[in-house]
Amino acid sequence: MLNQWIISLFGFDPLKDHKDGKRTLRPVLPLAKIVKDAPEGMSAENLHHFYKTLAINLQADSSITQNELLRYEHNIVSHSLAINEDRERPIVWKYYQWLSLLFAEICQTASKIDQVSACNFDQAMRPDCGV
Repeated sequence: MLNQWIISLFGFDPLKDHKDGKRTLRPVLPLAKIVKDAPEGMSAENLHHFYKTLAINLQADSSITQNELLRYEHNIVSHSLAINEDRERPIVWKYYQWLSLLFAEICQTASKIDQVSACNFDQAMRPDCGV
């Protein structure tokens, strides 16, 4: 269910049958197909090639804006650089790993928005909300 919601944010209908020839695809595959052939690693600007490919191919009816996508990417890069700081052999994400990190960033942001909304709604009842 969560996966379907995230996919819908990118402008893909998760309930529609997606086809590749005669084969029916899982809803995440059209999104994965966009980034799958991008090179691994980061550009000179410290942005993943997957991000750049997705940003260029973002669906017109995507609920996620270019700025939001860039913010998610900055968080992913920040964590990746921190993880790799003391590693002899740095981690280089595969496309499906990067998509998982992106989905986690989206969920984390949505969770914070829900907390703030709930806090605003309950402010009279819970003035110590502290979100």
